[in-house]
Amino acid sequence: MVIFLDDLQWIDSASLNLLKVLLTDPDLVHFLVIGAYRDNEVDATHPLMIGVAELEKEKVNLGRITLQDLTEADVNALCADTLHCDPQESRPLARLVYAKTDGNAFFTHQMLHALDEEKLLSLDAHTKRWQWDMAALQAMDITTNVVEFLVQKLHSLDTDILQVLKMAASIGGAIPISLLCRACDIAEEDLDRKLQALLDIRMMMRLHDACRFKHDRIQQAAYSLCTDDEKKLII
Repeated sequence: MVIFLDDLQWIDSASLNLLKVLLTDPDLVHFLVIGAYRDNEVDATHPLMIGVAELEKEKVNLGRITLQDLTEADVNALCADTLHCDPQESRPLARLVYAKTDGNAFFTHQMLHALDEEKLLSLDAHTKRWQWDMAALQAMDITTNVVEFLVQKLHSLDTDILQVLKMAASIGGAIPISLLCRACDIAEEDLDRKLQALLDIRMMMRLHDACRFKHDRIQQAAYSLCTDDEKKLII
């Protein structure tokens, strides 16, 4: 069994204790836990780091891999694969994307989606090849800050859809649909329509009777748009 746990910088004490019990159980075999966390958000006094140190003392088999940002060559490989073209052809586009995103993987994907949504990437129906106008791309005013970039995208949403997103951001985590309905004061059918719009643009994901943000940076951007009164309403 392999379990992947993301955002361990936010792990709660109960979950951390459960992991300790599982990973120190000598009778538990064929079990692998892969955990990801932002090392710039933890220090030696963080519960996660204390827990890791305790596991090391227990001689648990631990390995660490530090993931770096994408290189310009990585971004070019992504662009070439996405657009089904030769890496030499996609290199100018990749260079521009890399300059804006600095190799942040999430930001890179978001920017490529944005270029598609803005019709700056287009598929030629006759040649079946993707095209782009480098002059137009270079003229785009795209911030190099991922949250600011997402905030710009959120401002393009309809007001009622943005309101749902802001309420969801104030609640956070896996958000029960029933709770979000009460927070937004709308019927579930109406909420479903608004959520579908957010699913379509890859802002949120549905989890049966709950929903959550596709990425914590999206939640951060949406929360930054909440007024003090909206934050107090959720609290």
